[in-house]
Amino acid sequence: MAERPVAVLRWWTNDLQRVGGLLATLGAEVDGDATREGERWLFANAVLVLTRSTDRRDTGRLELGSGPGEDSPAGAAEARPVLVAIGWATVDMDRAAGDIGGTPSDVPEPLPPDELLGAFSRRIRIGSDPPIVLLEPSTEGRLAARLARHGEGPAALYLGAGGDQDLAQAIRVAGGMTSSPADGPFGSSVLIAGGTAWEPQLVLVTAADAAGSQAATIGR
Repeated sequence: MAERPVAVLRWWTNDLQRVGGLLATLGAEVDGDATREGERWLFANAVLVLTRSTDRRDTGRLELGSGPGEDSPAGAAEARPVLVAIGWATVDMDRAAGDIGGTPSDVPEPLPPDELLGAFSRRIRIGSDPPIVLLEPSTEGRLAARLARHGEGPAALYLGAGGDQDLAQAIRVAGGMTSSPADGPFGSSVLIAGGTAWEPQLVLVTAADAAGSQAATIGR
């Protein structure tokens, strides 16, 4: 029986060591040997390819693969962090829904606003897994800064713990920082602090809210 295809994303960075260390702290696993050009990191339901940026204009860009994805990576996937959703920055949610692959009948589903990123949010039902959440600025916050730097496209990763991990606690134990909890599309969340506003934003969703989101998505 074939494994379920997973999403593949590419993150352009000029600091592979810092970002890779962060992903390791979150519980993601590096797939194979790291190279000078980049690394493949495994999540429970996605693959994130870190690619060394040679152009400062690309640094911090996040891209979603246009193909069908690839087979789920083997191994202890249940212990890896779960990609609950991909946050897609836009200035026009209705247009973006069509651009991504929706149809006129795919009316974006309203979700609670993301207080951490300063954004209104809606989920689109195009059969994607992880789902895509459209994010439109509501303040001059992180999402607005990212749009100004990189334009529309993938901008945030909503993460849930694999197994019984506490991702926010893991970050703090490793000497990192997280924001205070705030409401978001998937309930109470915290933002991993550090980095710039135009880098991909990593938002940690509480275990209960992450599990509920996954169940709701699968049930559609």
